[in-house]
Amino acid sequence: MNKISIIVSGGVSLCTYEVGVLTSLYQLFLEKGDIDFEVVGGSSAGAISTFLFSSSMFKGFNPYFMAGMIINNTDIKNLVSKKDEFVLDFDNLIPSFEKIFKCESCCEYSYGDNICKKVRSINFCKDKVCSKKKSDNIKMVFNVTTLEPILKDIEESVFSEKFTLRTHNISFVLDFKSCSTKKIYKILKASASFPIFFPPVRYTFQSGDLKVFSHFYDDENLELNLTDGGVTQNLPLKIIFNNINESERIVLIIPHPDDPLTIIENSRKKRRSNLIDSIIKLLDSSFYQSYYSDLKLSFEFNRIEKRFFDIRNSLKSSFKNLDLEEKKVVEKFLNGCSLDLENIDESLSTGKKIIRIDMVSPQKPSEELAGEILNHFGGFFDRSLRYNDFLVGYFDGLKYCKGLGYDLEPLFSRSDLNREMGNVNFKKIKNKKIIFILILKCILSFLYPYRKNFLITFLILFLKTTLNLLEKFY
Repeated sequence: MNKISIIVSGGVSLCTYEVGVLTSLYQLFLEKGDIDFEVVGGSSAGAISTFLFSSSMFKGFNPYFMAGMIINNTDIKNLVSKKDEFVLDFDNLIPSFEKIFKCESCCEYSYGDNICKKVRSINFCKDKVCSKKKSDNIKMVFNVTTLEPILKDIEESVFSEKFTLRTHNISFVLDFKSCSTKKIYKILKASASFPIFFPPVRYTFQSGDLKVFSHFYDDENLELNLTDGGVTQNLPLKIIFNNINESERIVLIIPHPDDPLTIIENSRKKRRSNLIDSIIKLLDSSFYQSYYSDLKLSFEFNRIEKRFFDIRNSLKSSFKNLDLEEKKVVEKFLNGCSLDLENIDESLSTGKKIIRIDMVSPQKPSEELAGEILNHFGGFFDRSLRYNDFLVGYFDGLKYCKGLGYDLEPLFSRSDLNREMGNVNFKKIKNKKIIFILILKCILSFLYPYRKNFLITFLILFLKTTLNLLEKFY
């Protein structure tokens, strides 16, 4: 059995591209008996994609399920907050997610048979369980950012020194068998709560959870505010690397890879940054800073393990060719180094396999993905944009599967894919009217902390009345 693990980066509305890639990988799981997935994780929008993929694996959903969920439920109208404090809120999506675990409708046809191939479609298969092939042991990793600092002890093994430092990054390793759906939803919501627009999530850490981090924590529970995991680690490669036991391959799904030429071109432009521009750039640097360090660290793990592998094989091969006296000398030397030739594989190893790392990304995201506009928020405004970005991801995923040696029959029509839609601009978006609603929501959320002032209270009431009227006629 070939085990694969998946890491999905944040991408705001470009999660539709990620779900497209994941749909092709799920199709691979359903149709090929020698493929399974061990750990799937992500931050921000990648956490949403991770959840949909993992729930499909756990429940045995049809391969159209993820497409229907992400395309039909992530319109900006569904995300607008009903509260005054913030602009958007994922609470509106929870009822849709709850349906996932209430759905027990089984398809009357066997997946992949002739009748199934004739009738299957995104509408026919809606919410149906269609496969007996499931994965009870798949692990999900959700990365979150804590607004308040968390203490963590770090012990240096060589000199036996211990340090206690603060961090704002925590990863949760969850599965459907041992975790309640309530806990999964809460952490999922926190990981995907983009700062400023979405409210932070109040989460209670149990005393046992905190003691794992640092000896300073006592037996009391602690409530902390959690927000978008992409702020501190947009591609949680390190934590997933540490939770892999059997996978020999990691697939990175990154919908907006860096374009070196664009970065160099932008760096040559001489312009002053205003306040808004500086805030956007700071957020951007937070989301991208972990890519390089985490990927380099994983390559370093592979390099060290490969070096140990070569040393082990060389020792074993050389030892066989020695005479009895020479073997005694070598064994004495190894004993002096606290090494045993019989257990040399365990002694000279990092404890990890050499893992191949692949990446699935659009070749030219700014030209192929319509959701790139409005700083990756564009897909929330138009269903046709979400569907197109999903198809780009799906066919990129099929191409990747073909590179692995699996030629899958497409479940979606390639004729629906319009890669030129990536050049769409804001003027062509259909739901532009809601922009005015969002602007009013932004003003309302910024005024809300000052609501004790009489004039501010009056202005808030006026804005709420205007919003109610606009939402009725929208």
